[in-house]
Amino acid sequence: MADTHSTSISAMEVPPRPISHDLSQLHQLYGASAFGTALAKWADEIPQHPAITWLDGNGEPAEVFTYRELFRKDNRWRSIEWILTSDAFKRTAADDKPEASFTPPSIGLSDIAFLQFTSGSTAAPKGVMVTHGSLLHNVHCCASAPGCDSNIDDPTIPNITYTRTREILMQRHEISERVRGHRLRLFSWVPVYHDMGLIGFLCSPIFFGCELFQISPLDFVRKPYLWLQGMSRYKACVSGAPNFAFELVTRKMPDSVFHELDLSHVMGFLCGAEPIRVATVDNFIKGVVELVDEADMDAGGYQRLVGCGVPFPGIDVRIVDPETLKELPEGRRGEGCVAAFSLEVDGRERLGLAVEIKMDNGTGTLGWLSGLWQAFTSKGAQYRQVGREICKAVSAKVGIPVFHIWLLEPRTIPKTTAGKVRRFKTRELLLNMVLAGLIWDEVVAEPDTDNEEQAAAAHLPTNEASVAECAAGGDNDDSPAARTRPSGGSVATQEEATGQGLFIGQRREMVQSAVLASAAKILGNTDTFDFDAPLHELGVDSIGAVEFAENVSQTLSLHIEPTLIFNYPTTNDIIDFLVGELEGCAIEEAAQEGGKLVGGIRADEPIAIVGAACRLPGGSSSLESLWELLSTGGDAIVEVPLTRWNVDEHYDGDPDMEGKMYIREGGFIDGAEMFDAAFFRISPAEAKTMDPQQRIMLEVSYEALHNAGYSRQTLMRSQIGVFVGCCSFDWHHVQNQTALSVSSYSTSGAAASILSNRISYILGLQGPSMTVDTACSSSLVALDTAVSNLRRGVCSTCVGAGINLMLNPQVTVAFCKARMMAPDARCKTFDTSANGYVRGEGGAAIILKRLSDTSADSVGVLACLRGTAVNHGGRAASLTAPSGPAQQQVIRSALRQAGLQPSSVDFIETHGTGTSLGGPIEVGALKAVFAGGRESEHPLVLGALKTNMGHLEGAAGIAGVLKAVLVLQMKQTPPNLRFSSLNPHIDIEGLPVAFPTETLPLIPPPGRRLLAGVSSFGFGGANAHVILEEAPAVDRPPATKSTEAANVPVKAEKKKVAFLFTGQGSQHLDMGKELYENDKVFQQSFDQCIGILDRYMAPIKAFDVLFPGDDQEERQKMQKLVDQTRFSQPLIFAVEYSLAELLRSRGVTPDVVMGHSLGEYVAATVAGVMSLEDGLKLIAERARIMDDAPPRDGVMAACRLSEEEVLKGIASVGEDETRT
Repeated sequence: MADTHSTSISAMEVPPRPISHDLSQLHQLYGASAFGTALAKWADEIPQHPAITWLDGNGEPAEVFTYRELFRKDNRWRSIEWILTSDAFKRTAADDKPEASFTPPSIGLSDIAFLQFTSGSTAAPKGVMVTHGSLLHNVHCCASAPGCDSNIDDPTIPNITYTRTREILMQRHEISERVRGHRLRLFSWVPVYHDMGLIGFLCSPIFFGCELFQISPLDFVRKPYLWLQGMSRYKACVSGAPNFAFELVTRKMPDSVFHELDLSHVMGFLCGAEPIRVATVDNFIKGVVELVDEADMDAGGYQRLVGCGVPFPGIDVRIVDPETLKELPEGRRGEGCVAAFSLEVDGRERLGLAVEIKMDNGTGTLGWLSGLWQAFTSKGAQYRQVGREICKAVSAKVGIPVFHIWLLEPRTIPKTTAGKVRRFKTRELLLNMVLAGLIWDEVVAEPDTDNEEQAAAAHLPTNEASVAECAAGGDNDDSPAARTRPSGGSVATQEEATGQGLFIGQRREMVQSAVLASAAKILGNTDTFDFDAPLHELGVDSIGAVEFAENVSQTLSLHIEPTLIFNYPTTNDIIDFLVGELEGCAIEEAAQEGGKLVGGIRADEPIAIVGAACRLPGGSSSLESLWELLSTGGDAIVEVPLTRWNVDEHYDGDPDMEGKMYIREGGFIDGAEMFDAAFFRISPAEAKTMDPQQRIMLEVSYEALHNAGYSRQTLMRSQIGVFVGCCSFDWHHVQNQTALSVSSYSTSGAAASILSNRISYILGLQGPSMTVDTACSSSLVALDTAVSNLRRGVCSTCVGAGINLMLNPQVTVAFCKARMMAPDARCKTFDTSANGYVRGEGGAAIILKRLSDTSADSVGVLACLRGTAVNHGGRAASLTAPSGPAQQQVIRSALRQAGLQPSSVDFIETHGTGTSLGGPIEVGALKAVFAGGRESEHPLVLGALKTNMGHLEGAAGIAGVLKAVLVLQMKQTPPNLRFSSLNPHIDIEGLPVAFPTETLPLIPPPGRRLLAGVSSFGFGGANAHVILEEAPAVDRPPATKSTEAANVPVKAEKKKVAFLFTGQGSQHLDMGKELYENDKVFQQSFDQCIGILDRYMAPIKAFDVLFPGDDQEERQKMQKLVDQTRFSQPLIFAVEYSLAELLRSRGVTPDVVMGHSLGEYVAATVAGVMSLEDGLKLIAERARIMDDAPPRDGVMAACRLSEEEVLKGIASVGEDETRT
């Protein structure tokens, strides 16, 4: 197989749907062959494929390649090393060894090429070994099968026999290039994990240098005409498919496509994987190809069958008696046996396991030979044997003879809705040969119909009249009056639904009719349909599921995903879903009805966000700094700081290293260890035992309340509720691992409940107070609870908050062992490179009030919460598996509560962690909700905050809310990081959507404010979604004495103004330049300072140092000077003093001034303690002395100690080790 020709493999353009099957399997096959390694392959749509169990228990491979990361994350297969194909490619690309150094191994014809598994859909997967010799022979057979008759290109060329395949194909390539302008072309949609797709339409074309065009199997089943359309467009000469495909493309060929087809260049079609029926050939040739006349199909009164062609060289076919195993003469029907070089070997046999072989290479299929031609029918031998066993069992146990046997597919016997077998209906359908699911019909012995007793025993009528009577009456469970209406929801009364002028009950009947009609096309008769049975149990396979969804889509004019029956397995589930789709999940009804009054408050009353505060990664300690990070595409991921743990002690690049993490970074906040206990009147002893999450939550909540206009006095004894989301409690581990002694504060310091309760206690808040833990959705669930309490009138104001700190390495190590962490510590949300997430930390709080209360309280509104919802997915694939339907439902519930249409939402801040599984499921759910009615010029913009700062887990939802608030305020969306190409498993067909890689403006339609949604999904299945609306423009009346005296927020009180001046470290080039160029007061004050400083900084000019111009070399030189203490301190003084003068000129006069370090000198000057000249002279001399001091390898520390204690500490270290 190594000697291959240049081959072109192209994906047919079927925009915008990506090819769903991955050519990585081809890479794996050839890569394994090149290294002499056998490859195990199987259809891996389902990660729990039983073939893995078989491998793990018998084959015991050390390493397994896969392009599906799901396997690697499944704990059941921990004994197997799963290697991602993409990782292998990266390693290969990074290998600097020249290709010439590679020596292919010696591979013989009997060496194993790969282990092929059946799908396991009908029984346990069967594994067979395919040798390189078998593969090579099969490749030649596949190439020979279509014949590639060159008469189509050149009638003067005789048709050559099937020998010397390679030479013939090379000759036909030359003819094709001369006549068509290209080499022979093949076209395929068959999955590459099946033999026909892999060997027939990948390995064989590559071996013989053919060109190949492919489309996804899913695209074919949804739009079968794409197959022949592609053959026509690309002038492909050969294609192939199973029997059902020819039927499907004939049935679903639109006239508009049919009339544009040109198949005159086609040399042949292959049918594989299943026998082809005469009716299929007739329909296909008449309905599509139209190459023969109808007269050619006259059966002449004989049963017509389709031959299988002649055996190719290296294949021997014999027809034997199924009982004696003796070969039968030509024309006699028997069981087919095959011997061939390409015959696959049972994998268990090669692995030394016991195998029961009924008959050497027996196919279990009836067939016969006629000359060189062979023909095969159904698997009659097995069915007949089953019939005999049934006869024996009935005769032995019941004692009556069996006259007729019908074998049926499971769950095809008609039953009532109560589950009773409809005996008379079944008999009628069987006798008339119209029962769906009939797979074998055999008359064992004719009954004596003159014998009434024998006829009764056989349950056969004695004349035709009795058959009709039984069909019409008989058991009353079969009568029309007794037939109950299918379950699945009662028909609504005449309550008018919105939309198409149908009542709700009528709409349900319409949907039910459409579903039943579609099911009938797949299953046949649906008279006795079980509406509560999973469709796959009724016989709908994956192909039928796609066809079913497509039929329903066309009938109801809805875009329905092919995964419909997997998300909604029973017919009643599907009907409920589709009715909801047509009714907009009652969103329109909710929008018309409006919210109901609860205690005088409307249930849909908008909830205003009137205050906010945060501590987020990247130095985002305010909404302004958060927007700065987001709008500039900032990456807040940093190495683990020493204040958390020593990353060197816990890091190892080997993912399997015990007790180690394979990442070094995360999204960390600054100053998590700092806390001003005295401000909150907390003793040092208690503060020492407090979980830092409690400290930050207390600070952030108070800051948010202050931002909303509250003071310490107005908070006391107020009906304000506190709702905090948190799912990380590392402080327990820290307490256990450090020398922290147990005290009376230890329990409260680490308790989850105290996160919220301490805020209420310290600030004197008397509303509800609770901590919520639903994993990653915690803070949004807390927010939903807060909104519910506001709307029920339980409290007047609420704090909605979330917190997450990483204080201990254990959780990160555990997540690394589960392969949840991205190796590069970056979230690549929705990108094809998505391979996990990175952890982040932070805290945030928002203050909520009913919108109707904000006007009376004279507070500003940042944004409004229109709807919130929470739910759980119930039973799913596993406890931690995300549920697409549940995500859809929670979003729909939030929209319904808000009374909004999905098409009106402009922006969604997604959960978007950056995993290869979660992304497709989340976007699929968003598509199901938001695609309908959305115009292409109004795409839904999807944001991903986690690409900036990681997954904040319990605080992720509240952080997403803050981002959404900023998006609404700024009317633009910041870019998502690390998005270059869409994950191929994400289907956005029919959903106008944007994944921003740069800042995008958001422009609402006239008369409407912007709307945004935020999602959070807990790993245990608890989901939450909130809908936010841009803040309304408020034209407030002038304040009156009564409003000024209102004892609500502090904005009605006299505020004190304080100026705080910073110290060294804040300097930078062009500091204050824009103000200097645009504000006269600032310019005059700054010039005054510079005039004084030039006397002390000569010969250097202070102005030139700070404002060096655009010359890069000069700027680099001045940057070094600005960072020297000699210059930085005086320049900071000048800028700070000028800022103070500017503010005072605008009427902002400080009541208090404070400063840190050199800032104390500025504060003293502004307060009038010293003159400007004295202040600048002091700071210039101070800076010179500090700059002249010899450098020391030391640190600066702030100590909560007296001077005496500090001196003692210095003395204990020793004179040689300290300098003061």
